[in-house]
Amino acid sequence: MSKIIVELGINHLGDENLVERMVEETSKVADLWKVQIRTPEICVPKYMWNKKRWFGEKEVDYIDYKREMEKLDWEKLLPKGKWFASCWDIEALKRFVEMDNKQKIVKFPACFTFADWQIYHDFLKEIPEDYEIFFSIPFYELGEEKTEQLLYYMFSNLKHKKVPFLTFMGYNNKPMERFDVKIVEKFLAITRKYFFEVGYSSHSGTAFDIITLLNVFDYIEFHYAVGSIRTSDTNISLHRGDIVQLELFLDFLRNSKYTQVDDEKLKSLIPEQWKKEENVNVC
Repeated sequence: MSKIIVELGINHLGDENLVERMVEETSKVADLWKVQIRTPEICVPKYMWNKKRWFGEKEVDYIDYKREMEKLDWEKLLPKGKWFASCWDIEALKRFVEMDNKQKIVKFPACFTFADWQIYHDFLKEIPEDYEIFFSIPFYELGEEKTEQLLYYMFSNLKHKKVPFLTFMGYNNKPMERFDVKIVEKFLAITRKYFFEVGYSSHSGTAFDIITLLNVFDYIEFHYAVGSIRTSDTNISLHRGDIVQLELFLDFLRNSKYTQVDDEKLKSLIPEQWKKEENVNVC
């Protein structure tokens, strides 16, 4: 069974109550929760610092908004031993390593693939050897040749256990209308040559691709957003209705007494609008 990772991302808006609600609403499907840790002074471009945005009931500079987001106490807010982080800079990575009550997993963001790959080398030097490395590969955007080069580069550094994640980034934080099955097949064919475990990071804004790919990947990750909360990530995030559908599928698969999946019973759980989609393989 695929392990499910719920990405809290920036959809919590720095609000402890929202974090608690997001965790509660996804608790029946999540094996792990993922957060993002940054050093705003490093990650936010200078030209953005003084741009205004609303934070709670007041308007603040963008850099101050990002600083507020980093004040959350993840060790207190998240279930013990069931969370990890994507770290966007070396200082953030060092802070994460010092934290307790977490999984020893660090994820590298997809944007690293478009930077000088020296960034991977710099990060790997700072990560203890008993940590796992998850790293995103935007295969559609990166292309087959560069993907294989990156996989070999990461594989060659044998110090850490590593898991590559296929990522469909979409465009300008708009969800992809559907994932491409042929790309999934190509990605798996390449990555299985180097890595035993492989992950999938959904940016579709629906549970459709997640349910379709259950048991195809070892890990499946998606963003989650609460209610009417709006951020740059909410279009690519699942909401409560999607989680209910996912709960039904996972409950059936986890509790099935059959050695083979009961296709008719499983397909009866699919929402009507999904039945029109091609290439549906719910098993």
